[in-house]
Amino acid sequence: IDFLFRMYDMNGLGYLTRTELTTMLNSVMFAAYTIVDASMDGDNLSAETVQKLNEKVQLLVSSAFSGLDSDRLWQGQFKQWVGRCL
Repeated sequence: IDFLFRMYDMNGLGYLTRTELTTMLNSVMFAAYTIVDASMDGDNLSAETVQKLNEKVQLLVSSAFSGLDSDRLWQGQFKQWVGRCL
């Protein structure tokens, strides 16, 4: 989890912004879906699939920042959020 946090903290400030978390989750979700889809001889992602993936990412980001006093997700908060997601 520490590695993921450092990877997601693209600007190296020690916390995650909504933009950083959204960017990284989009990358992970789209990469995973593309791999699964390709292994099943699927075509490119449809507009509907892209929209659904974006909506899921936004729900995840909203849940990560829910109840926080700022738009900064610190490493301890990130660990707690990941624990709740699992």
